[in-house]
Parts: sequence; C-alpha cells; structure tokens
Amino acid sequence: GGITVYQGRGVGGGSLVNGGMAVVPKRSYFEEVLPSVDSDAMYNTFFPTANATLGVNNIDESWFESTEYYKFARTGRKTAERSGFQTTFVPNVYDFDYMKLEAAGSATKSALVGEVIYGNNAGKRSLDKTYLAQAAATGKLTVTTLHQVTAVSPAASGGGYTVEMDHIDEQGNVVATKTVTADKVFFAAGSVGTSKLLVAMKAQGHLPNLSGEVGQGWGNNGNIMVGRANHMWDATGAKQSAMPT
Repeated sequence: GGITVYQGRGVGGGSLVNGGMAVVPKRSYFEEVLPSVDSDAMYNTFFPTANATLGVNNIDESWFESTEYYKFARTGRKTAERSGFQTTFVPNVYDFDYMKLEAAGSATKSALVGEVIYGNNAGKRSLDKTYLAQAAATGKLTVTTLHQVTAVSPAASGGGYTVEMDHIDEQGNVVATKTVTADKVFFAAGSVGTSKLLVAMKAQGHLPNLSGEVGQGWGNNGNIMVGRANHMWDATGAKQSAMPT
C-alpha cells in the first residue's frame, strides 16, 4: 500500500533507464550487509570484471567544471557544501568521451537531450550492448520480445518446468498464448515483476514449495530525492546532462 510503480519494458531491462552509477561499495560495509558472500571473490574477480565489461569510467573533472551541461550539478554542489554536506564524484557506465562528442555537436545526443528515464539511445553501455550482445554472439541465446510469462509450474512428466506466456503486441493486447517446457527457469523480471510472479505462483499452488518469505520485506531501491529552491541569482542553466556524476 502507498507505493505506485511505473514499469517499462525493453531488452536490457533496468540498464536502459537507470542513472548508470557504478560505485563499488566499501568492503567493510559489503561484508557487514552480506556476510555469507565471499568478499575476496567479489573484490578480486567479480567487481573488476563487471567494471571492465561495462566500461565503467569517470568524467573528466576539468570538463565537468567548465561545461554548461553540468552547471546544475556545480550549483547543487555549492548549495550542498553551504549546508554542511560533502560531495564526491561517482563513476558511471555512460561513455563520457561520447558525451564530449555530444557537447561538441559531432555525435547523436542522448544524455545531453535528457535521455535517462525513458532509455538512453546512445552513449550508455546498457546490457543490450554488453552482456546480452556477448551472449547472443555465441549463437546459444535467442531473445524473444513481447512475451509475458503468466505461469510457471513443474512439468507434468519428468523434470523441468512448464512455462505459460502471452505473446502481446506493443499496445499490450494478447495475440497468442504459448507454453514451453524448460529444464531450468531463471526469474529475472526485475524486483517488481519477479516478486509479483513468485507471489502469484505460490498463492495459486503452482510452486507450493517456495519460501514463505516470498513477497515479504519488499520496498523501494533506497533512493531519496530532495528538491531545492532555485533562485535567479544562482541559476542551474537550461542545458543539462541527464547522467549523474
């Protein structure tokens, strides 16, 4: 109750619309929150591999200090510091070299025309350009769009699972229904879609062995947005990059 969720859909999922910030957590904090995870493996293998694969990079700070597209951030930083808050730069999966080309007018604008919440069409190393592209290149992956899974249950004969789905058009109308059988099913429909489907499958008896914790403890992703008054004598500028730095 009290939560409204707007769900977009696209090949690449949340990577298409997120702010792209790629911050490796402090190790001490990571180990406190996830004590059962092998932190040596995370910090020696998985975080570095993910950062390399996603092309994590940092904005050129001298460019940040001079470009009109981050005047709003510099104004916000000044306000924060006046209020006693510290600020720091954060790395991102958006290609900041590409952003410089956008600003120079020599590349198709994406971040510099406000593309984030509805997807970045250029500049961001989203999953469709990284992991999914690599997987598709092996010939072992087929991505089938415009399909919505409605039920998952153990297969009637033998092992594996039966997956029922609706084939929809771009307006959400069902144009066909399909059933496939798979040895393994991975739920990767995002926090909302996965929770929604698992709760339904447990309640309807399709997957009765699911933990009673399914659907519990759900919340937002921890972002807190703060609005600030803006004054004419401390302008933020009309041109603004959509990518946080």
